[in-house]
Amino acid sequence: MRTAYDLFTSMGMSAFAERTTRELPATGENVRRRTADATDDPTARELLIVRLVREGLTNPEIETRLLLSPRTVEWHLR
Repeated sequence: MRTAYDLFTSMGMSAFAERTTRELPATGENVRRRTADATDDPTARELLIVRLVREGLTNPEIETRLLLSPRTVEWHLR
């Protein structure tokens, strides 16, 4: 379940990541939430979104181009 959560999060699949978050406690694990001060390197998706922002695209334009939800784009930018 931990691997699934990490993969869903890195792929921007927030709905699946949230569902995994609800299931993880059943396995005895706690969910490690990402915070603004996370020391992990950015994911490929996060780097792509940042690059599009630097090119001048707005969040709605990024959502449309990458077929993401508004919350997913905001999550990656955090």
